Amino acid sequence: MLKPETLSHDIENHFARYTTRKAYHWMIFLLDTIRLRFALETPEALSSARFSPTTPSPQHHLAP
Repeated sequence: MLKPETLSHDIENHFARYTTRKAYHWMIFLLDTIRLRFALETPEALSSARFSPTTPSPQHHLAP
């Protein structure tokens, strides 16, 4: 039979591992959702021309 302190320690370890894993998955999910929403709101962000060093940035007229 397990000692009560050993059992509670195992439960604490399992709970800590479970919550850490869940928090990690939620963080990844939220990052992906934000990234997808940004990509959907600004479709020009997906084009490689915007990030090409040869083309001026979209804000070039705002530069001093």
